Amino acid sequence: MVDDYFADDLFRSPGNRGSTYLFLRWCADRFGPDLLPALIRSPRRGVANLEAATGVPFADLYRQWSTALYLSGLDPSHQSEIGFRSLDVRGPFDDWDLAGPRPVRVTPGGAPETWSAAGTSSRFVVVEPPTTGAVEVEVTGPPDAEVQVTAVPLPGGMARLDLSARVSADAKGDLRLRIGLAERAGIPMRLTALAWEPLVPAADPHAPGFRRDGLDVLGIASTFGTSALPAHGRLHSRPIRLRGIHPDSGPLVIKAVGTDAQGRRIAAWAEVDLTSVRDDLDLDADPLDL
Repeated sequence: MVDDYFADDLFRSPGNRGSTYLFLRWCADRFGPDLLPALIRSPRRGVANLEAATGVPFADLYRQWSTALYLSGLDPSHQSEIGFRSLDVRGPFDDWDLAGPRPVRVTPGGAPETWSAAGTSSRFVVVEPPTTGAVEVEVTGPPDAEVQVTAVPLPGGMARLDLSARVSADAKGDLRLRIGLAERAGIPMRLTALAWEPLVPAADPHAPGFRRDGLDVLGIASTFGTSALPAHGRLHSRPIRLRGIHPDSGPLVIKAVGTDAQGRRIAAWAEVDLTSVRDDLDLDADPLDL
C-alpha cells in the first residue's frame, strides 16, 4: 500500500494500475453499485475510507480478493460467492486471452519454493497432489511482513497442462516458435487459445510495436494437427513465425488455455528469453505463416 502512487512514480506501472483496477472492480461487484459513490463522497481516504464503506477490515478484503482472482471462472458450474461478477478473468477480453493469475507449482517432497515479494502483493502456489497420504505445507517469512496464507482445495479431477516453448532463428533472422504441450493428470481436454505477449508491457500502451499475438481454435488445430489433447497425451507444434518480434524485444510470456469435459478452465504458462536465441539453420520444415 502507498499513500500516493503518483508521488511514488507508480502511476505508469502496468502491474500497479491493473491490480488497483481489479481490486476496486471486485469491491464494486462484492458490495454493489453504491460503493464507489460512497468512497467518492466520503471525507476519508485510502484504507480507512474503504473499510468504513465496506465494513470489512482491509486484510480480509485483500485475502478475499486474492482468492477471487484465482477461483473466478475456474469452474463455471460452481462459481465462488466471492468471485468477480462483472469480469471473466479466465475468458476472452477484447483481443486478449485471459487465463487468471499465473501460479507456481510445488511438488511435495521436492525443492522448496522461495521468492521475494513486494508489499501488498499476492503469490499463487498450486501444490501437486501426493501419491499417498496428506501434505504438510510450511510457509515462513519475516515476522514484520505479516504474511497471509490461504489454503483452498481445487476441484477434483481437473486436467493438468504443461507447456514448453522454444524460439529459434532461421537463416534470414526470422524468429520461429515451437510449442510442446502435455496433459499430466489423465484427463482429456480441448485447447481453445494459445497466446504470447511481452513479459513486461510497454510503458505507453499506444506506442507502436508488438503487443500480443496468438492462435484461436482453428489456428491451434492447423498448427498442432488437432485441438484435442487426450489424457496423458502430448502435442508438438509446427514452427510458428513470430511477426513483429526481434531478439531485443525482451522476454515473452506464452500461455495455453483450454477446457476439460466439465467446462473447467485449464491454463499453462512458459517464458522464453529472446536474448538467448541462436541461429536455426534447419529449413526442412515449412514454417506456419500466421
